[in-house]
Amino acid sequence: MAIHHVLFDADGVLQDASQHWRPALQSALQLDDAPAAALLDQVFEAEREVLHTDTGFTERLQAVLDRWNRGDALHETLAVLHAIDLHDEVMHVVHALRRSGIRCHVASNQQALRARHMSVVLGYRHLFDGEF
Repeated sequence: MAIHHVLFDADGVLQDASQHWRPALQSALQLDDAPAAALLDQVFEAEREVLHTDTGFTERLQAVLDRWNRGDALHETLAVLHAIDLHDEVMHVVHALRRSGIRCHVASNQQALRARHMSVVLGYRHLFDGEF
């Protein structure tokens, strides 16, 4: 039986966050430990609310930041959430598989804004045969 397609997960396989989100947001938003943890819980909730839509995360994130009196920190918060380190050794495997004729795809449960960042900025749209 020949392998024709390989499906890769994103976080933890192809990539990891450049830094842990809680301390990074704590620093970027100038919060103490407990408030930073609570804010991150609300960010994750905002993300879960839009996992099945193409829009809405930025507005939900802005609302979370407004509740924490950090409404002017949207850009800094998105920068933390979009700071991603690629696993070079896995990327080499993807390239080798594609050179051998095996189609490679990425699947992940990202909200649309981060998925677009991965596709465009990280180049997944050119690296993979499909993004799911």
